[in-house]
Amino acid sequence: MSAGAAPTYLAFDIGGTKVASGFVTLPASANANAGANGRPEVTARCEIPTEAARGGEDLKNRIVAFAVRQLERAEAEGVAIAGVGIAAAGVPDSETGEIVSATDILPGWRGQRIYDAFAAVTDLPVHMIGDVGAHGLGEATYGAGRGRGVVLSIGVGTGIGGAIVVDGALFTGAHGVAGHAGHVPSALGRGFLCS
Repeated sequence: MSAGAAPTYLAFDIGGTKVASGFVTLPASANANAGANGRPEVTARCEIPTEAARGGEDLKNRIVAFAVRQLERAEAEGVAIAGVGIAAAGVPDSETGEIVSATDILPGWRGQRIYDAFAAVTDLPVHMIGDVGAHGLGEATYGAGRGRGVVLSIGVGTGIGGAIVVDGALFTGAHGVAGHAGHVPSALGRGFLCS
């Protein structure tokens, strides 16, 4: 990558229904455009089904195989990948790369060591955060929350989640789950089993 060139990352969004991937080129600076309107440019979009019932170990292995295919694609297309970014369902530990908590929507996902699995196939740096946290950061940086000091983002998909972004940084609280609005007790939910 030449000096001043916008970095491109291999990105993954791991959800309860699908695992999406693409090459994400970020703006080279706060004032430069990598894509339209100063937003990241996403190319090489593709996805695989999560197939959660097959278990967490199987999902981890299929994601790593997916990453290998995407890295081969990047090489074939002459795209220099600077690192790997992962937005994962559940509660990932960004330091260790372990999924520390997950609902029954993804059985066996808890305890999976994602960084270790990626280290077996690439020496690129890998960073992982929660999927709704990643969405919240995107909205705060490039979307509806741009220019706001505090952003609450609610993600509705296979499950419901939330993220709090304060001055451009994800706020996760003392236990890593601040903003997880889908897991807040409510009198309206009395009698409903939470996954």
